[in-house]
Amino acid sequence: MRSHCIVQDETGGTQRVCGRTVLSDLYELDLVERVQVSSNSFGQPVGSEARLLVGYMGILARNANMLPINFESWHKVPESNKNQALDNIKARFALDVSDAYVKKALGKRWRDHKSTLKKDYFKTKTTLDERLQNVPLGILRYQWEEVVRFWTSKKGEVCVTYKIL
Repeated sequence: MRSHCIVQDETGGTQRVCGRTVLSDLYELDLVERVQVSSNSFGQPVGSEARLLVGYMGILARNANMLPINFESWHKVPESNKNQALDNIKARFALDVSDAYVKKALGKRWRDHKSTLKKDYFKTKTTLDERLQNVPLGILRYQWEEVVRFWTSKKGEVCVTYKIL
């Protein structure tokens, strides 16, 4: 089954592009073209373009330079970092959804990323030194060391127990 994607140019005009749009296609768009993302009556993105948006948010959430993992919670990530990610999204997507919705969805992807890192790389039966040395690909060493030290701290253990993160 072929899907269609609507692309918006700088004048606000739209065109239907045949074929499935994948994340790699985003990087091939002209700088003046953006993927049009529609929303439902609840302000949530819908359609194949929404799936593309969600995939792109996942990529940004895993970008250690843009959204560092060494913060205890999404609320402590600086607004400047969140706004940088939002601007990056707006450069590629014409959105019918609010900035607040996009930031909330980014926060979900960021938390999911941290959770996956912890599950895959933070082994409970290893020493602190081994954990610190087991830096995942794409993660900056200083961020990894900070987050590992937090996860092994009393405060980090309490957060996990009560699912504060």
